[in-house]
Amino acid sequence: MSSEHILDTSWCPNGDRHFQSSLFLFRRSVRFSRNSLPFALHVEWCSLQCNMSYRFSAMLHIPGDVRDAIAFYGRAFGATTVWSTPPAEDMVAQLLVHGAEFWVHPADDAIGNPSPAQLGGTAVRLMLIVDDPDAVFDQAVVAGAVVRSPMQDHDYGWRDGSVVDPFGHRWEIGKAL
Repeated sequence: MSSEHILDTSWCPNGDRHFQSSLFLFRRSVRFSRNSLPFALHVEWCSLQCNMSYRFSAMLHIPGDVRDAIAFYGRAFGATTVWSTPPAEDMVAQLLVHGAEFWVHPADDAIGNPSPAQLGGTAVRLMLIVDDPDAVFDQAVVAGAVVRSPMQDHDYGWRDGSVVDPFGHRWEIGKAL
């Protein structure tokens, strides 16, 4: 066997083809010696990428200008934009609230993305679990959310309250007691 190898991710335990294809140009154009430091560093990087776990992320359909939703979620929950298409009324963005990821996307019934208003409400409640639910709840209300149920302790061991954001999405904000 040659001491030089094209960096290959076929050994990736979860068979992550998306990851493998993302390294296509890198793999085709770079050779490393098995004992070289760059080879070891890139194999380590590949190993970390291949062992990523699954995660769940909600996609919220936003009526109107998506930029308004991004601004609201920033004020209400301290959301930051991780990724987005170029800023426009119909942009798509990935937001992060203290490690919790969600996406905003334009509502468009024609392509199967109705807003809660188009449905007459929402069948989904988003649970935001935080250390200080009272502060986050109050911050959301000041930002423009409407109280659905006040912040309270429940006999099932949770403190939470519910708000509806200006785009029709229902948020439960709370923590276990």
